[in-house]
Amino acid sequence: MFWVNASQLIYRSSKETCRLSGVFAPAVTSFLACASLLSLTEVAQEPQSRLTPQEREQVIAIGKQIDGSMVSGGTKTEVGSVKDVVLPASDGSVSVRIYKPVTAASRGTVLFIHGGAFIAGSVQSHDNMARLICATSEANVVSVEYTRPPAAMHPTQLNQVRSVLGWLGRDGKKEGLSAQPLAVCGDSAGGNMSAVLARESKSVTFAVLINPVVDATHASVTNPEISFFTELMVKAYVPKDTDVKDPSLSPLLSDVPKGHPATFIAIGDTDPWRAEQDLYAEKLKKAGVSVEVFLSPNGHLGPDGALATKVGAPTLIAAGKAIKSAFGR
Repeated sequence: MFWVNASQLIYRSSKETCRLSGVFAPAVTSFLACASLLSLTEVAQEPQSRLTPQEREQVIAIGKQIDGSMVSGGTKTEVGSVKDVVLPASDGSVSVRIYKPVTAASRGTVLFIHGGAFIAGSVQSHDNMARLICATSEANVVSVEYTRPPAAMHPTQLNQVRSVLGWLGRDGKKEGLSAQPLAVCGDSAGGNMSAVLARESKSVTFAVLINPVVDATHASVTNPEISFFTELMVKAYVPKDTDVKDPSLSPLLSDVPKGHPATFIAIGDTDPWRAEQDLYAEKLKKAGVSVEVFLSPNGHLGPDGALATKVGAPTLIAAGKAIKSAFGR
């Protein structure tokens, strides 16, 4: 969800800048430079938003910084084919990118939900990640381009990925996609939504959660700068009058439903949100869910994961292999 170890986030005025400093992964340095708020496009504040106008500008600036960190680099893995498709959704339409592996006899589909603190990331920014997972798992991958805050708030994003999930079951075969077996996979904020889908959808047979954030209260986050950043992102994603403890926001705080699919959880050793990830893995295990934990020596992968750099690749390869095994190959 959150790819910034922000030691400072300071808003002064429209003539000054929003500044982030502090690094826990080398790949994030490109978006920690000052971002001028003067270049931001004025957008009317949503009536249900928790954000003040100043916070809204901060969120837009941070989103641009995160996006800027994922412009280039890493490794682009070759796959069999890539196709962009626009699908009907509950609120209009949603774009997806479909990856098919080189292996002609591919079986199963992975619904991929990108991360980016909810406010950043895209199908394009996570192209390398989706490619590597497709190639390693030898499964089809459908990457979802959900609408980011502050343009839209929860549950719009979840409804969009739910629409894609429904489409896979109804019409996925028209694109040569098998609806079973079906895995959900996401990093960070995408890991949050993947965890939610794994809880509520009977069609999901396997879940892959990469550095997921599973507690919107983030009670276990102790670093004050991280807490400040986290609170801002939650305010951007969650509308007023919505309980952040709701299962669709905080899976950690809810009972594990019967029939929860087997789950792979990738955790960074120094991830600021590691405590809630550890707790979630234990919660699933105690409920009888088959859980594989992959512990990397890194922090929250962020751009290293999105770009599939040498730092992020081992985690993604482990995730892909777990999907391949779950799919019986």
